[in-house]
Amino acid sequence: MPSVDNGGDAGRARFGLLFFKRQLHAAWLAGPADSYVRLLLDDGRELPYPEQQLLYTWHGTARGADLARAAPAELRERTAAWGEADPEPLLERLYEQVPRDEPLPIDALAPLVLAPAADAWERAGLFRALVLERRRFRFSDGCFTALTPDALRRRDAQQLRRAHQQQWLAQAVAWTQAVREGAPAAAAPVGLADALLSLLAHERQSPHWHHLGKALHLSSEHRRESHKLLKSLLQAAAAWPGWHAVWRRWAGISPAFPAHLERAADKLAQLPVRRAGREDLCDRYTVSIDSPGTTDIDDALSLLEVTPDGVRIALHVVEPPAALQPGENLFEEAARRISSVYTQERRYPMLPEALSAGRYSLLAGEAREAVTFRILLQDGDGRLERISRSVVRVDANLDYAGGDALAAAQPETWGRLATACAALAERRKALGAMLPERWEVRINTDDPEALRLERRLRAGPGTQMVEELAILLNREAGRYCRDFRLPTIYRVQHRRRTSAGGGTGGLEAARFSLKGGGHEGLACDRYVQVTSPMRRFPDLLMLRQIAAHVAGEPLPFRDRERLGVWVRWAEERMPVYGEFERRAAEQWKRAYLSQNRGMRVAARVTGIAEQGMGQVYLTELDLRARAVLPLGAAVGDALTCRVAEVDLDLPDVWVQAESAGS
Repeated sequence: MPSVDNGGDAGRARFGLLFFKRQLHAAWLAGPADSYVRLLLDDGRELPYPEQQLLYTWHGTARGADLARAAPAELRERTAAWGEADPEPLLERLYEQVPRDEPLPIDALAPLVLAPAADAWERAGLFRALVLERRRFRFSDGCFTALTPDALRRRDAQQLRRAHQQQWLAQAVAWTQAVREGAPAAAAPVGLADALLSLLAHERQSPHWHHLGKALHLSSEHRRESHKLLKSLLQAAAAWPGWHAVWRRWAGISPAFPAHLERAADKLAQLPVRRAGREDLCDRYTVSIDSPGTTDIDDALSLLEVTPDGVRIALHVVEPPAALQPGENLFEEAARRISSVYTQERRYPMLPEALSAGRYSLLAGEAREAVTFRILLQDGDGRLERISRSVVRVDANLDYAGGDALAAAQPETWGRLATACAALAERRKALGAMLPERWEVRINTDDPEALRLERRLRAGPGTQMVEELAILLNREAGRYCRDFRLPTIYRVQHRRRTSAGGGTGGLEAARFSLKGGGHEGLACDRYVQVTSPMRRFPDLLMLRQIAAHVAGEPLPFRDRERLGVWVRWAEERMPVYGEFERRAAEQWKRAYLSQNRGMRVAARVTGIAEQGMGQVYLTELDLRARAVLPLGAAVGDALTCRVAEVDLDLPDVWVQAESAGS
């Protein structure tokens, strides 16, 4: 704290400069107050203040026993004189004389521009003017530093941006206020719609939260009110994109690829099939089985041999182009996206369509590079026999119903494979795997004004073949990586420990790991995902790793630290994508219920709140809802409920329990 302390100042009034509520004030140090000093500010307020936090102190002319009258008068008179004076010529002269980028105290600066007879108030006035100077001087630790010309230009640009920001904020607040008051909507200020969308998607993480969010009185504690306000403002600006786009922005999902990446993908899509060093399996009857409408087809299977003892199959996984290497733009974009994302409205691929749904999709009739895993299914289990690079040609792209029909039409071959896959499921179940019945719930949106609910139990032979063979292949891939000690991204899942005695509870969330371990939810001792290399980035890495090792080539991903970076990014992004997919699906379910208010639905109680309220799970829709429960309801009870209220802007559905279910 710089100060002026001339001889003979004993008994004279002492003054100081300080920041209080972001304003610079002069004050009279009226006396001590415990560990503080008692100040009388230039605006008449009194407060205690830590003396060590004063910016600058000096002695005035008032002295003696009448300080209580003289010091405040001197304070008012001198600060009024500061307000009337223009310090700009003084500061300009000072800036021309001082060295650049060198911190100097006020004692070194004052003699350059003040007369030798200048009193303490003039020095304090110079100090005050330098503190308030926001352009040429920087204030820190009691010293002032004159900026270099380059730094001055940067500060000028910054201040101009800040002025524009303040002007824009004032216009934005005025526009929003007019909208809220019902005034005719004028055109919204440029950039306001994007800022409102950012606030709606990211809330406190939005760069606009501190200024615009504060001006609009948004609150993360009152999210529903804030969300409704922001939606109404976006509608007034004719810029409401729908909740799907809001959630997509929240999830950080890019709806399109930059033009240069599309061009790079188109170039890769023109490459001929690589046949050298590959096993030609194009003459083998091969099918893919996927959800209806799937175009990005990563894997397929061939039935090689059926004997009384077992079934020998070949599982083919498309091999991504060798040009997808670290440092290459398409590879880095796939690493950034980490996964494809799917909603009922559209697909957001990890790689451009020219690759993921074109050149490197196992489309029927097209020769494709693949990595083939030959597996023998026997006695309710499977064993990897060989891995090779291959060229395959899929004969038919089937959906799950097509897989069911194939197994039914050829019971001695594909039917035997379906039976073997059922045995795989039973064995995993005996080992503790979770095999719940899973209904696939979908809202048919062909007619948006008359949505229809579609449900399918994922238990047919086609579905079971796809699921069990994918699990088996990924287990064998994990064992291969373990046995050969390859740097590997494993997928692990453990049961929760519930007591000191070692008891176990439910399953923890599955996660990626470089150390390995079991996947208890699937009853696999090792598990590495390789079946979707064009849709999941970890699969791409691990399929390339295994293929290179099989071929005797150097491993492409030997740096475990780099793998760890990708693992952490995948762990961060994939739950966000899953939440986005869930929100998008549930929005359609709420829309369906909003068109069918009053309908009766089966439910199960999942939580009890106060005053007869609770939470239920709507079993037919795979949807959670809030409910008015009957007296005495308990968690686990089955109920029949009537849909009471649906607000498409909120994540809630309200139902009224009518009776106990069967």
